Amino acid sequence: MPVLSDPISILLVDDEPLILMDLEFAAEDRGFTPCCASCVGEAMNHIDEGVDVAVLDFNLVGGENCLPIARELTKRFEQFVGATLADLLDWTEAHPEAIRGEMVLVVGGCPLAAVESTVDVDRLLMLLLASLPTKQAARVAADVSGQPRNALYQRALELKQDQSPD
Repeated sequence: MPVLSDPISILLVDDEPLILMDLEFAAEDRGFTPCCASCVGEAMNHIDEGVDVAVLDFNLVGGENCLPIARELTKRFEQFVGATLADLLDWTEAHPEAIRGEMVLVVGGCPLAAVESTVDVDRLLMLLLASLPTKQAARVAADVSGQPRNALYQRALELKQDQSPD
């Protein structure tokens, strides 16, 4: 994967800590300088400091959404393209000059069923178990995956047992 020669600051806004952390790591791996925010106020502070690119989760905690952030960004940057992520990728490939400019992505949620099918629950539980008690790890995994908490708690116990020395 190519790494950018000149660091570009990227505003990442998501109210889910695990998703935000994943986005942050992905941005760093690609040579971006991430600026992370979980609410509108934090994002506005980063915008005041200056950002080149933004990836925004539409719905934020407490009933907030990213539209005030997007409005602020459009005051500073001119072009707006509305598309699915796949179409946006095609658009950027067809317009390589746009990569050198600024872009705001407003990402709407996908159906929960689509998210559930993509979550690797065992991997998620192992990551959570590394720093959380079993009950709490199961609760967070249930929130992320949409699967029943009791089933995830039982699976977490099994994973812990598999990891313990005999």
